[in-house]
Amino acid sequence: MKCSSNPCNDQGSGPSQTRLVLLWNLCLVEGQIHLSLIHCGLQVLLNPLHPGKPNLAGCCDTLASSLRLGAPSHRVGFLRLPLRDPLHLSVMPIYVALLRAVNVGGTGKLPMAELKSMCEAEGFAQVQTYIASGNVVLDADCTEQQLKSALERRLASYAGKPVDVIVRTAREMTEVLANNPFPESPGNRTVAIFLDEAPPADTLTQIKGRKDEQLQLGRREIYVAYGAGMGSSKLRIPAAAQGTARNINTIAQLVEMATARHEVATREKR
Repeated sequence: MKCSSNPCNDQGSGPSQTRLVLLWNLCLVEGQIHLSLIHCGLQVLLNPLHPGKPNLAGCCDTLASSLRLGAPSHRVGFLRLPLRDPLHLSVMPIYVALLRAVNVGGTGKLPMAELKSMCEAEGFAQVQTYIASGNVVLDADCTEQQLKSALERRLASYAGKPVDVIVRTAREMTEVLANNPFPESPGNRTVAIFLDEAPPADTLTQIKGRKDEQLQLGRREIYVAYGAGMGSSKLRIPAAAQGTARNINTIAQLVEMATARHEVATREKR
């Protein structure tokens, strides 16, 4: 009996996936084909800023393609199982939470130390805040909606009134930054208005007071470049009423924080 090894190569298209790896031995012995499973296991391919969505796709060498008389071989089959967030098999998912209003309770701005304590009290880990406008980077082993609900409940209890929170994954924040349609505009004069849902199709036709501002719709954002600056702008965007804006400089810093957090978490996991 003679067997040779010839593993097939994974040519996957997605950057963040889990693979079920099956390694079998296919040999020709005295004119008969012998097939035996010699390894089965999970292999996780990680990319922190590219969580996948459920979408079963697979590539698996067929037995027929392996049947070559006189040239038996090992074959490897891959079954791809993209995850809601591939990090849950390695490190806890990383989110960015944006408060819509930090002037809560009518007594002044919410101290960021207090916001951090609220997040930690909800069981979220590695909580970091950035400037006083209500920006948090944290680890949370839950869905985006669960995180949003937990923070809004905690903030409402503190403030005595509803406080909206917009949540994005680290990947989504990276995409918002990369998709900025006005890269030539100064970062402090260009904002992304974050929404819970996609902006209505008629968003741009409903705006008022426009002068030299440039606008473009994103996936769940509205980008605005304020030519002469925000201070003198009279722009009104009805679709943005329930959103919260962050300028490109702030978004870039939050992306940097989330990326750094993932690098640390990955090293700790090894």
